[in-house]
Amino acid sequence: MKTVMLLHPGEMGASIGSAIVANGYTVLWVPEGRSQATRQRAAAAGFEEAELLDALSRVDIVISVVPPGAAIQVAQQVADGGFEGTYVDMNAISPRSASQIATAFSDYVDGGIVGPPARETGTTRLALSGPKTDEIKALFAGSFIEVVDLGIEIGTASAFKVGFAAWTKGSGALLLLICAYARSAGIENELFEEWERRGMTQKAQSIRAAEQMAPKSWRFGDEMRQISDALEDAGLGIGFFLHAGETFDRLAHINTESDRKLSLEEVTRELLAGRSLRDPFD
Repeated sequence: MKTVMLLHPGEMGASIGSAIVANGYTVLWVPEGRSQATRQRAAAAGFEEAELLDALSRVDIVISVVPPGAAIQVAQQVADGGFEGTYVDMNAISPRSASQIATAFSDYVDGGIVGPPARETGTTRLALSGPKTDEIKALFAGSFIEVVDLGIEIGTASAFKVGFAAWTKGSGALLLLICAYARSAGIENELFEEWERRGMTQKAQSIRAAEQMAPKSWRFGDEMRQISDALEDAGLGIGFFLHAGETFDRLAHINTESDRKLSLEEVTRELLAGRSLRDPFD
């Protein structure tokens, strides 16, 4: 039975690891530098604590589920630690980044997760691509996570995730920007009324975007920039998703540990008051 190391058990990562543990595999994780909330998630899921270098010498598979801005750095740490097994990157990165990471490992599987943390059947799908997808598919047999095998080409699973998130998160950023602009121009109520008069659901979508996306904005900015890289590589320009990344950057300071839903008014106010520390076109 193969042993797996998970980097790192946030909400999504913990659900990925829980599915693997439920199938009888041992899952190691590295608690150094992780928060108390992460430690509690890992303990509840039945993960075993280990030091990084010790774990890398013991495991057959390393799975990375980290914020997209950290994906390359985390992969390099694993490669520098002498890991010789199969590295699986399940992060929201561009095909370009996936190909870059793949050069550091003899065995690499590209992954992309769509949907929420896997707590019930039918909500969460894991796209995989690369030469060793069968090895990873076996970890999730019969679990809440539905695996979609996209073939042997590295980057295809990341492209699938790019396409999905470009709409789900990119459209949310666009709606929040429009609502912030409408507030600044003093025509917010009039815009909402016009949407409703025409049977459009953009007001309700904007409210949901504020509630669901704003608390996670600290990692969505880098995801938008990865999407921008993917579109640039396809010859489709860079502007929109860089702007979307800046939108999420302006909300990144919002407390991600709070369960309180933020109102659309609060989020648009934060967007108008915020200043990005990053030049989106740099």
